Amino acid sequence: MTVFISIRYIGVTLEIEGADMSKAHRGKGTVEFENRGRAKCPVCKRTAVKAVYEVEVGENKIQVCKQCKAGIAHGKLKEELAAL
Repeated sequence: MTVFISIRYIGVTLEIEGADMSKAHRGKGTVEFENRGRAKCPVCKRTAVKAVYEVEVGENKIQVCKQCKAGIAHGKLKEELAAL
């Protein structure tokens, strides 16, 4: 849905176009995960982060956090993955 906001200030009209996102639907995709996707990341060992990104390590698939997923994609976390 597109929303137009019209602002009048000293004879000048400024129209801003933007899509609004309902706050009621934020996080709806993580409802089906256990603890809404919050877990301990096996790579960086941080707790209570959203570990919902699947990464293949050898034959296994593990769930990692967003920062570790990016590090693995860029080849920066090879030692940590070897330890798993």
